[in-house]
Amino acid sequence: MQNRATDIRGFRAEKAVEVPGEVVVLVVVVAVAVAAAFWLANMATQQMGLEILDLKASASRSGGKTVVTVYAWNRGTKPATIVAVKVNGQVYEQRVAVEPGSSASITVEAPPADALEVVVVTASGREYPLIVGVP
Repeated sequence: MQNRATDIRGFRAEKAVEVPGEVVVLVVVVAVAVAAAFWLANMATQQMGLEILDLKASASRSGGKTVVTVYAWNRGTKPATIVAVKVNGQVYEQRVAVEPGSSASITVEAPPADALEVVVVTASGREYPLIVGVP
């Protein structure tokens, strides 16, 4: 007959597993390294700034022209400057600054069309394409 201790429920008590100190230290070092990496990535993003524009566009017919309105919301961390709006390849120069967290709208008149390819160009060189149907 074996002489092992049992708890109240009748289960045999097992010896606790000991974790070597090196494993604990390794886990702590990895956790600190991951936290530091996320912190540094966040700091770098804030310092460099991001240009993120959320765009929507609408179009309507007015006489023999198409009126295109582009709505821009700056979701990034740095100001964005819209320098041009291209409508079906035709460039309409603009100069509209959109601060982080704010919005702006731009209206241009284009030749008549049933569908438009609208591209918003910023001073940083980024292009944001949109397709707009004309009712």
